[in-house]
Amino acid sequence: MNSPRTELRVGRVLAMAAALGAGLGLALSMFDVHRDDERRRQLSQAHLSGVPAAVPPMTRQRPTAPQPDPAALAGLPAYPHASALPLLSQPEGVDGELKAAWFATDDSPAAVISFYEKALKAEGQAVVSHRFGEGSGYAGYLDADGQTMHLVAVLRQGGQTIAFPSASKPEKLVERRGQTTGVLPEPPGARPAVSFAVGESGARAYYQTVNDATVAEVLAFYRQALPRAGWRVDEAVDAGGSGRVDASRARQSASVTVQQRAGREVSLSITVMGQT
Repeated sequence: MNSPRTELRVGRVLAMAAALGAGLGLALSMFDVHRDDERRRQLSQAHLSGVPAAVPPMTRQRPTAPQPDPAALAGLPAYPHASALPLLSQPEGVDGELKAAWFATDDSPAAVISFYEKALKAEGQAVVSHRFGEGSGYAGYLDADGQTMHLVAVLRQGGQTIAFPSASKPEKLVERRGQTTGVLPEPPGARPAVSFAVGESGARAYYQTVNDATVAEVLAFYRQALPRAGWRVDEAVDAGGSGRVDASRARQSASVTVQQRAGREVSLSITVMGQT
């Protein structure tokens, strides 16, 4: 059985993986642009030579291809018989500082996810993974610094599996974008949250910080405020510098992971599932 600290760490990885989905959406759009540019280049060359062009799907790395940002691949084992290509490298201070690469393989998304699950667990990482049906999913973990998320997202496209290894700091999005959850009561001092859809399940994840507070104070707030708002507190865990509250009502469930940051500042990773 996992210790409370391990469970909290895994829960936080799951929440941050949802946040990273927005950045990977950007990476996927850039991949589509990259693929279209390659196809246009092939068509242009065929037109000049008078030879009809065969436009294959994107292939593995050519010997002269540029190399991806090393930070995108750091902490992730190389996938067998595949070479990564560069995709995105956000500089420090830009959104979640996402560094992403991509590679293609004929293996199924499930096989790619299973490879990273086994390899990362063998390295002692607290791995979180999910499969959105047969066509997509992810596997990843939170680095020892508590901020850097290493993730491999996979997507079946054009008869191949496209994988996006990446590294980012999703919590930095909290400091740059904002809205309210509108679902759960918010502790005093809570700053506006950033929100993301979680896969195709209809769930949403929210991330925000609370000024002038401790983990114990925030947990105490939720224990009192959630029942008054019609929620049942199913579990509350206080592990010192971090904690978690799970709650439910009617057709909804929610999980709040609380993490102490510098000074008297607390970060919240909130996942809400179900319909109102």
